[in-house]
This record gives sequence, structure tokens and C-alpha cells, in this order.
Amino acid sequence: MAESIFEISRRMREQEKEHMTACDFIEGFVKGTLGRKTKHDRWSVIWWGNMDVLQYTHPDDPENPERFAYKMQDGSVISNANQLTYIGRRYAWGHEVNRYDRTRVEEQEWIEEAGAIPIPFTLFREADMDVRDFSWVVKPVAENVSVRLPPQWNEKVGKFETRHFSGACIFAIDKNMYLFDIDRQEIAEHNIFNPFVTKLPRSVSSIKEAYDILMPDEVRKAIENGIDVKRQGEFFFIRVSDECPVKSTLTEDEVRTLRNPPSRIGYGLSPVNGRFSLLSDDRAPFEKDFPLDTPERKAYQEAALEYKRVFEKYSNVSAKAGTLGKSASGSHSVEQYVEKNKIPYVSGKISQNRRQHGDLTLIGWYKVVANTGTISWTITGDID
Repeated sequence: MAESIFEISRRMREQEKEHMTACDFIEGFVKGTLGRKTKHDRWSVIWWGNMDVLQYTHPDDPENPERFAYKMQDGSVISNANQLTYIGRRYAWGHEVNRYDRTRVEEQEWIEEAGAIPIPFTLFREADMDVRDFSWVVKPVAENVSVRLPPQWNEKVGKFETRHFSGACIFAIDKNMYLFDIDRQEIAEHNIFNPFVTKLPRSVSSIKEAYDILMPDEVRKAIENGIDVKRQGEFFFIRVSDECPVKSTLTEDEVRTLRNPPSRIGYGLSPVNGRFSLLSDDRAPFEKDFPLDTPERKAYQEAALEYKRVFEKYSNVSAKAGTLGKSASGSHSVEQYVEKNKIPYVSGKISQNRRQHGDLTLIGWYKVVANTGTISWTITGDID
């Protein structure tokens, strides 16, 4: 008896399922040859807004499929360059085989070979971008870079590793342009793999132009004039002098006041919690509710107010430890910091509170100038 159309169709689907591999399905997504097929094993294609999404559903977390690739309206495909949570897991004898390296999994190699452009999807989340508005300005060219890993417990120095990087690129989202790259200076000087994305102040058409507009004119002029200029992350440092550019203006009386803070015991008052300094008083003498019911309390308050005035003046004109920046990439700790006309000047060791920058030591005093990027983000998570 001849097969019905339904039976023929079912048999063909079963044969297709039997012969198609995950690699074929991924390649078909990139090249647009899947037709009406939207599922294969744990892989599926869904429609989201104005684009197709290739995702992977793991049985341990069926409610949260892992998004692996997006197909744009122009037909180009971007794939996730981050180290993946579920995709690439391998099993042996019923148990998962742990991955201790940071290399790409096979699926990432397959999709890149098929023509997808890898880019870390964490940047969309951390920079609060809507990938549905994504468009290319300058596409990346993949490369391999050498980085040094943190030392293990039995190592003095971490080993080197070759890391696959998707490459520098420029893309636009909602009429704003962004530069995505790794900090080339950190790679060259410290072997630190530091991917970042910066919102550019205006439109550009090349990687070189993007870097050019990120450098302020003041910094460019200093370099042209042979002045020493350093950089750490989004900050440039222009050398100005050997000595601190801000001089102390304290009088001799003010210096004595600063060296001898008033205390309760000195004015015939009882200590608070056994402590005498006004700085540890649980109700400070310069606060409104401090009682002035005796001459001793009034004298103590006058002395405390004068000490507070002198201390604030000293803080404004004296170099001290401080921080630079409060951006999404974190702050930079500074050994010596002072302001003059609201412009920061620094000296000594500068370190970043995250892993992406090597320490910078400045001999002498440098003026701090931020780059012209509207805002920058460091892309966290391992990038394959």
C-alpha cells in the first residue's frame, strides 16, 4: 500500500532529524538555509522583535534558554563570544566533564567559520543596550592575543595563554556609536586582557578616527610639545611639576590648632565613653544640639569650631590619598591627590580596583585629564 502524504512527510522529517547535526543547524542559521525548521535537539530559533535568535535550552534550566546568536535585519549574524554557561558542556559516563581552560567551545568555532561575527553579549547587558537596535559601522577582524593568567597556588608567576579575541569594532545602537576593543597598552605592558566598550562623543567611520576623538586636544598638544603623558584606562596624566602644585596657606596659629585638637578633658568636661578627642565625641560640639549651659561648654564649642574650620582648610590644600572616577569600569586609587581650581593633580602609585589595569607610578605631579568618551564599561566575564 502506497504511503500517504502525511507518512512521507513524517518519514522525511525523521530522516532529516537523524542526519542533521548541531553543526549543520548552526551553519543553517547563519546562512539562512534552515527553511521552516526551527528546532534541533536542544537548539531552537525564535523570532524576537525584528531579528531571529539562536538559543540553547539545557535540561537543568529549561526556563532560561542561553542565547547564542542574533541575526540582524541586514542578514549579518553576531554570536556570543563570552565563555558560555551551558553550551559546550560535555558528559562522560553520565557525569559532566569540567572545562578548566578558557578556549572557545566547538559551537563557537562552528558559528564563526559559518560567517558569524563574535562579540561578547555581556556588553549589551552591562551597558544597558537593546541589541534589537544594533547595526555595524566597522566590523571586527578576529585575532589571537597572548595574556598572562593569575598565578596558581603553586606558582610565583602566572602562565601565558593565547586568547581568541573577536577584534576591534564600531557599532551603533539608537543613533549612538560605540567602540569595542581591548586595551592595547595593557596587553603590551602588563599582558592583561581588558576588553571595554566606550560610547563615542560623535559619529566616526574608522577605528583610528574613534581613538583620535577619544584623546582630548590638551593631551594631544602636550604630546606634540614633548611633555610626558601617561595613561591608565580612561584617564590621561600630563606632567606639570616636581613639587605639589598646591601650596599650604596655613598660618602658624592654624598649624598649632591642627596639631592640638581640643578635648573635653582640656576644658574641664567629662570624657565620653572614656575618650577625649572631639573627633570621637558621640555628640560633636559643633552640632546644633550641643548644650551650651556652662562657660566650659561654650569655650569647648568655640575651640572645636575653629579646629573644624582649620581642618577643612588643610584638607583642601594638602595632598592626600584619593580616587579618580566612579564609572562603570570602577575607580582608580591615587596615592597623592590634590585639587587646584577644581582640577585634579596626582602623584605616586595609581591602581585600579578591578583586574583590568596594571599599576602606574608617577614620579612628580601630573594633571588628570579624562578621555572624551561619554561613558566606558569594562566587559566582565571570560571572553573566548
